[in-house]
Amino acid sequence: MYQLHGRKALVTLGRYPETTLKQALAEHGDARKAAHKGIDPAKARADAKAEFKEAPTVVGLLEEWKRVHLDKLRSGAETYRALNKDAVPKIGRLKARDVTRRDVVTLLDPIRRRAPRSADSLHGELVRLFNFGIERGVLSANPLLG
Repeated sequence: MYQLHGRKALVTLGRYPETTLKQALAEHGDARKAAHKGIDPAKARADAKAEFKEAPTVVGLLEEWKRVHLDKLRSGAETYRALNKDAVPKIGRLKARDVTRRDVVTLLDPIRRRAPRSADSLHGELVRLFNFGIERGVLSANPLLG
């Protein structure tokens, strides 16, 4: 419970046991601070949840890349096929901004054992895909650089 602009309101911080008491206490403190600053904690949580749902997955980013860039290339169909065959089953459902270098390493290792050149090619295409995500404002950094 909190009070904002003279009105009482309630925000759910999570459900036990998915949310531990320690997590709930930390979120409670954050919600109290936000309410004290005049920010509605329930609305802030709803906005964050909506933003997360709107953030594209790797599949969504790939579809946008295909529409904007790959369809114009002679080799675009092959690139799209390779990414759909090897990358989408492993990382396609992840939010593009949540993909880590480790996710890609675990994706590429089995491919590298059977076809090293295919793994190198796929790695290059993923770098280009994530660079496209940066250009479109989906990502702030490419997890594969460096």
